[in-house]
Amino acid sequence: MQTWRRLLTAVAGATIGASVLVSGAVIAPPVAGAAGFGTVSATVSLSGAAISGVCLTAQSKKSSFTSAPSDLAGAITQANVVTGSYSGYYWDCGGSGTGGVAVTFTVSAGMTSMLGTQSLPTGGSLFGQLQDANLGQGAPAVSMLAVDPTSGAAVGPVVCTDSGGNYALGGLPTTTGVKVEYVTGGCSNDGTYVSQWYGGTNLASATLVPIVPGCCGTALATVTLTGSTSTKVTISSVAITGVSTLGGPSKPKITVTGTGFGGMPPTSQPVPSCPGDPASGLGVDFLNAKLYLNDYSNQNWQAGFAPGDCVGLKIVSYSSTQIVFKFGSWYQAPGGGGQGPDGMALAIGDVFTMTVKGAHFTGIVP
Repeated sequence: MQTWRRLLTAVAGATIGASVLVSGAVIAPPVAGAAGFGTVSATVSLSGAAISGVCLTAQSKKSSFTSAPSDLAGAITQANVVTGSYSGYYWDCGGSGTGGVAVTFTVSAGMTSMLGTQSLPTGGSLFGQLQDANLGQGAPAVSMLAVDPTSGAAVGPVVCTDSGGNYALGGLPTTTGVKVEYVTGGCSNDGTYVSQWYGGTNLASATLVPIVPGCCGTALATVTLTGSTSTKVTISSVAITGVSTLGGPSKPKITVTGTGFGGMPPTSQPVPSCPGDPASGLGVDFLNAKLYLNDYSNQNWQAGFAPGDCVGLKIVSYSSTQIVFKFGSWYQAPGGGGQGPDGMALAIGDVFTMTVKGAHFTGIVP
């Protein structure tokens, strides 16, 4: 029996070593038409050629996400995105050597937002984490900005930290380096903290951060924000710390570890009747996007997302710190899933995202 363990993928809005903020992938029948959700589609290129290893991070007033890395054709597809107006940026999440570009778009229910092809600049990137001084935890939805070390002019977009206080920014100049300012305005929790600089009290005294081109970004030391009242900060109690898989592609058993899962599985409903599904039909889909897994293979499928998911999940055990499940019977059916001609198996090299009650974890099946 082969053992797979996830290979960590550093993504914007993610604790380095555990990813968050990613949701959705298209399956048949599609689920992007579910009430309140839409799909985002984009292509990225570098010097006129498609480029892989680029992620799209975006945030609205109600939600945020980071996509899986672009594939070999430069394609990014993000389904199950909460409707609304988003601002975000493309960035180098896979060591592609590209820089960041800001983007704005709107997601409508049941529709696909086509962002077209975005040409990316070369450049370097940086990442780090902001912490709340009172709570001793990551500070979410707080802004950061990289600026020219001499003029103080912005050299990238304002970026909001994710639910764990993490941030990342690409497309930065590799010749002059940058200086970084926090709580610059524009993110929902900025009013809770006072403005400060990385390594100093103003532009002149702030630490000059060198930027190295290509893989894999400059790591900044964790910064503790001062002046916090902590009254406006909302920090999720749910976190995924690891995902491991036992067994081969045809019958994998998946273990999810973390905190705050609760003592019982979220509300679910039986999987719908799908082509090739045995009469016994095992598996359930979970309502309100509370528990599901995406596989970003060539087929882009998911399991456990209601409504419309054929695969479903079969819970083996569930506790506040560990969830163990298998895929539903359609995954193992002769006419579908991992056994059928669709090729929808959790295969080596696939990027996957696990979601539990709003917490997200992205990895690669090695």
